[in-house]
Amino acid sequence: MKRPWLKQWMKPLSEWYANAAGYRKLGLRVDDLIPEESDVVMLALKRLPPKEAYDRVFRLRRAFQVTQPSQLGPLLHKKLQSLTAYSVRYRISCFPKISRPSLRR
Repeated sequence: MKRPWLKQWMKPLSEWYANAAGYRKLGLRVDDLIPEESDVVMLALKRLPPKEAYDRVFRLRRAFQVTQPSQLGPLLHKKLQSLTAYSVRYRISCFPKISRPSLRR
């Protein structure tokens, strides 16, 4: 890395922005926010292991249910907040493998 001081300066800013975005409060990960309209994303979703695919759908449904006005929403909301350690990118690793063949066409 050419400028390690820049990473040290930007890391707290990026953490603040990720927390302010609100997706962690709903228990979502970064890759859950990527729109599913492109063919590359759909192919990456099909290549996910079954456990990751189930967990992803579960997180999306749970986030939708928590955002609905109900009596369970505020109770579940505090339990769902994901930490930085759990915010692991799981889908991005498939994109380079998928997009290379599509670029050749």
